[in-house]
Amino acid sequence: MNSKNNEKDPIRSWSNPPLDEEGKGEARIVGDLMQNKGVVRIFHSDLDRSKETAKIIAQKIKAPTTSVFGLRPWNLGVYIGRPLDKNLDKIIYYETHRKLVVPKGESYAAFLKRFGTVLEDAKRFVIEHPTSPIALVTHSQNLVVLRNRLSHDRFPVEPTMKVKVVEVIKVNFPTKSTYEIQIIASGHKGEGHAR
Repeated sequence: MNSKNNEKDPIRSWSNPPLDEEGKGEARIVGDLMQNKGVVRIFHSDLDRSKETAKIIAQKIKAPTTSVFGLRPWNLGVYIGRPLDKNLDKIIYYETHRKLVVPKGESYAAFLKRFGTVLEDAKRFVIEHPTSPIALVTHSQNLVVLRNRLSHDRFPVEPTMKVKVVEVIKVNFPTKSTYEIQIIASGHKGEGHAR
């Protein structure tokens, strides 16, 4: 979803801008798409733009929401608020050297571990309650990681990957070791870097 303060494509990461009108409209569209899907709970990051997105969707589908710190994007520390295009090489360096900690942020390895734990918990819940789907409202960098985990590292995770801003992905786990993924809806006025 979109939030204000994106004039010069700044790195958002853990910054906390509110959801703008375009983002609210996108959340309403996602809520419409998710109606009658039986979602029993929506989990979202504790950042305001994610909370607000989840709240809008929850009003449409009548599901409770839960804030989860682990759904935050990668903490890019000193790079937050800086232009992405001028700092992308530095971010890729930290991503490639996964154990190096971004100054005033976290290492890419720490982000992967934090978010991976949430994904494993979500997967376990869905396997144990196959008739109780859940929704995760997260950030575009996390979506790249989710796709990577589901494809078993068949493509690299890079902040340069182009990600649709609005995507509704349905993931089923017919068994503990298999999954099925289906993109229900996807759209954006244009593609951009994962932030």
